[in-house]
Amino acid sequence: MNEYHGKCLCGAVDIKATAPGNVGSCHCSVCRRWCGGPMFAVHAEGQPVITGEEFITRYQSSDFAQRGFCRQCGTNLFYHLLPGAFSEQGAYMLAAGMLDLPDDMVFDNEIYIDSQPGWYRFDNADSRTRLTEKEFLHSLGIAT
Repeated sequence: MNEYHGKCLCGAVDIKATAPGNVGSCHCSVCRRWCGGPMFAVHAEGQPVITGEEFITRYQSSDFAQRGFCRQCGTNLFYHLLPGAFSEQGAYMLAAGMLDLPDDMVFDNEIYIDSQPGWYRFDNADSRTRLTEKEFLHSLGIAT
């Protein structure tokens, strides 16, 4: 586990979190609409330390998750699986683009691969876990 730090464009929101050294992506239509492409994220271990919570808008994007962004500059900050949906305390997937990440991070998983449009592809797909929407929701214990 490593400690990572990130902030929004305007600096109003600051996030520190402990996480493994890997990055994943989500190809669902909501992430693609929110991010302008796939969402690249780092799965935080436990709860991140957030400074500037008063600048965060949380959008309920599904029955089991919220998306957080800075209401001043619009930076995408996190995808938050609510408590009970994934674990007792929930889980945070932090937007990789707002974190100061080292170059040795490993891109090792993709979800909602069945929603990935044909106009983009990542190299070396066999080197990481790739799940369809149904497989991902099943892994969370969410019935589809």
